[in-house]
Amino acid sequence: MGHLTAARGAFGRATALQAGSRPPEDRNGVYTVAPVAAALIRCGIAGFWTMPVLAGFIRDAEAAVRALDCPPGEHMVLCDVTHAAIQSQPVFAAFVAMLVAAKDRPRRVALVSNSALSRMQARRLIAARPDIALFDDEHEAFRWLTTAA
Repeated sequence: MGHLTAARGAFGRATALQAGSRPPEDRNGVYTVAPVAAALIRCGIAGFWTMPVLAGFIRDAEAAVRALDCPPGEHMVLCDVTHAAIQSQPVFAAFVAMLVAAKDRPRRVALVSNSALSRMQARRLIAARPDIALFDDEHEAFRWLTTAA
């Protein structure tokens, strides 16, 4: 299972994945989530998630929001979903519900992926919230996040 980590761009898990390593080939669900600026959370999602992995992500994401130095709802999220597997319907539905109904929902969410599979499911997230956008490049995503809406 993933955990709150300050590692930027690395995938974390409770076992021995090292910063900068690639996600495991066994498709176990992993994630990173960390505040990286006053109003920005960076996360990475990989593998196939179970409901317990999603619950851990939600817990860690809420902790990251509390660690920010900005008013509630003013933060943004930059999330790399390139290595995410196509999730089960129950997990994906719960993830969408969390993004739509979050108490402190982000002002904007930029998803980064160059994987055709993860982009298909990401497009369904965008349909749920107009303040979510999908990008091929992290720099382009960051520019969109930091440009006034």
